[in-house]
Amino acid sequence: MRLWPYPRRVKTPTGRLLAIHPTSQLSREYVLLKSRVSLGSDQNNDFVIQHDTTSRRHAIIRHRFGRHTITDLHSANGTFVNGRRIRGVTTLQKGDEVRLGAACFILANLLSGAAQRSALRGAKLPVSLRAIAEMVLAAFVGGFGLAQYLAYLSYHQEHAFVLGDAVALPRPPDAQRSPGPSGSEREKTARAPEPAAAPSAAVMVAKPSRVLPGTTDFPGPRSRVEEVPTSLKFGEGPGGNDFATAISLSSLVPGSGTLAGRPAPAFTLHDPGGRAVSLLSFRGKIIFLNVWATWCPVCRREMPALEQLHKDFGGYRDFRIVAISEDQNQAAVVSLIEKNGYTFRVLLDPDNRLAAMYNVRGLPSTLIINRQGVIVWNVTGGLDWSSPQLRQALKKLLY
Repeated sequence: MRLWPYPRRVKTPTGRLLAIHPTSQLSREYVLLKSRVSLGSDQNNDFVIQHDTTSRRHAIIRHRFGRHTITDLHSANGTFVNGRRIRGVTTLQKGDEVRLGAACFILANLLSGAAQRSALRGAKLPVSLRAIAEMVLAAFVGGFGLAQYLAYLSYHQEHAFVLGDAVALPRPPDAQRSPGPSGSEREKTARAPEPAAAPSAAVMVAKPSRVLPGTTDFPGPRSRVEEVPTSLKFGEGPGGNDFATAISLSSLVPGSGTLAGRPAPAFTLHDPGGRAVSLLSFRGKIIFLNVWATWCPVCRREMPALEQLHKDFGGYRDFRIVAISEDQNQAAVVSLIEKNGYTFRVLLDPDNRLAAMYNVRGLPSTLIINRQGVIVWNVTGGLDWSSPQLRQALKKLLY
């Protein structure tokens, strides 16, 4: 399967597509540079997909009024969004999986302003100018740039446990349109006394950007919110090393630990067998909560290390790994778990309720919850949990 990444004429980037290789599962990035992009095997398409399963004119992606839509052009093998065949115009959300025959794409977030300008320049440069630019870059690396490059390699070798950035998670419709407080409620909030300050060590770890919606009631048969106890305190328990763990993990992964010290909102979800499991049932244990999905390539790369962590930490009776799947297709979750022989606990959250409760913005996301139900640390993105540094920081909670 071969792709031509850029349209013939470029204007303002509207988004990105991450192409997932069908066998190696490696991803490659393509920029959407037009408001209307055609996909198919014919050479006149903006995205040319040379594969027998793709029709000559397979589908069209449009960008209008700040959103992307996809239309199937009566293709032979169909166009699928998150595993469902579409008919007519279908709206795409960030993180949606799009399949055109054997070709698989994921719609990703927009590039930053600087990256957009860089992509535009790269699309317009003639081949000769690119060759000159590569020669200049090679000369730079051969001189002063060599030292910088070696320092870069040394740093990333030391922090090799970072697998990749998170894939954007679509928000539930009701969470996106949740009404704000009324005028009287805002007035009561303004007059209410400010809560007591959090412990200084928790502030050293991270300052949360917003209050968690932990006590909001989300309707639906698969999940429900329970009352969160108000007597929880960060740093208490048999281990007594919550602060040390939070600081160690936050120093290893810059930008993490934004929810440290917050009570973990209680929830009840179902496993693939239909059994209800609540967070309160794990009280007294350290919970390694991982939020993932089968359509997330970084999640799938992270899973083998999670399984090994589950086996290696099996001797600690008060440590539990719980993987929360945000898939709407339960069969895909069961198939992936059985195919790879994963043995850690898996719960289902097809409505993204837990993601809204815990303010999860991307997949995979990991949260560490202590024995008293308080969040010790959190991170958005994939990590290699076989790393000795990460494991040593986790063990501080168990001693």
